Amino acid sequence: MDLEQVARESGLVRPEHVTKLLRSLKDSNFGWIVCSPSETEERLQGDLFAQMPVALIDATGRVRSKNFTVMVINNVCDLQRGRSEFVTLAPVEDFERFAAAMLNKDPLRARPLLENIRANRIDEFFYLPNCSVLPQGGIVRFDLLSSLSATFYENAIASGRRLASLTQDGFYFLLMKLTHFLARPESPDVMREKQP
Repeated sequence: MDLEQVARESGLVRPEHVTKLLRSLKDSNFGWIVCSPSETEERLQGDLFAQMPVALIDATGRVRSKNFTVMVINNVCDLQRGRSEFVTLAPVEDFERFAAAMLNKDPLRARPLLENIRANRIDEFFYLPNCSVLPQGGIVRFDLLSSLSATFYENAIASGRRLASLTQDGFYFLLMKLTHFLARPESPDVMREKQP
């Protein structure tokens, strides 16, 4: 993904913010992504929440659920009270714990993968740097998106489980990563049936 081209041509980033975002993207420690929860907006795309349930269906077809720190994926307008029945979340795994598990499985393959994750070059992972709410860093798992009742989400806001928000540049980078993960073009080798 050519980040400069995406930032300039995607329509995702306001033109007046492109130059600052490009400067931020050159800072590869990504310390510019996360900030304290917004004081002016209580519902933002990219907000991090503590102890929210995420469900997945395992290889046997059984539904499993576990509490994670999560990132809210819905657009701000869909997060407004009464707008939608569900909120889409992505779990955030502790980076050091994830890295240790990968290294235990296959150290030779894990090292370059972890380096690419930390550099935010892998589409399904959004690396978040060490910060007060993620002391070991974290990876947002776009490949494990889950839906949650909007009522549960509202209760989480009311009970103070909101941990952090994204900076403006962090938000733009999230949009770029999500767009590339969910809507990147297929390989030219993929053959689809022609319309009749």
